[in-house]
Amino acid sequence: MAVVNAASYRPAVAPNSIASVFGTNLATATALATSLPLPTTLAGASITVNGVAAPSPKVFGRARSSAV
Repeated sequence: MAVVNAASYRPAVAPNSIASVFGTNLATATALATSLPLPTTLAGASITVNGVAAPSPKVFGRARSSAV
């Protein structure tokens, strides 16, 4: 699994940014958030940052983005 900044694809992720996570079997389906606030679970997948659920705008089987 790799976690990178969603804008630059560099490994540095800062607070209040969007991170992308790449790996395998990260979600059961492709899903896009359709409302605000962003959900913390999409297609059965969730991410926590320092123990706090991170909102997610989209998720794919091999990649997912989350607010950090």
